Amino acid sequence: RRLKGEGPWSLAPDIKIIGVPGHTRGHINLLYQDTFLFTGDHIFWRNEVKGLDTSHRFNQYSWEIQIKSVEKLLGESFTWILPGHGYRYQAPSLQTMREEIKKALALMRLGK
Repeated sequence: RRLKGEGPWSLAPDIKIIGVPGHTRGHINLLYQDTFLFTGDHIFWRNEVKGLDTSHRFNQYSWEIQIKSVEKLLGESFTWILPGHGYRYQAPSLQTMREEIKKALALMRLGK
């Protein structure tokens, strides 16, 4: 099924599709039960920096749009990030997850 608009879209009662372009033009995240965010290559945990990270080097569409897409995640509720690459991350609370996203955004704005 082709998605239209900017979303979010409901796939099932407990699954939300969130449009997060940037890494690629049509990138999406799946949010399951307002707890588990399946992110693909959009955002992931990086052990080396002990924080959430994105990849400017492997961005295939638009870094500026990816920053806006990560900002969009601040409005969602989840405590798990389950990426396609990199490490998964479980925050002890929703507030901790939001703080980690804010840290990642600060690095992204510096071009890292």
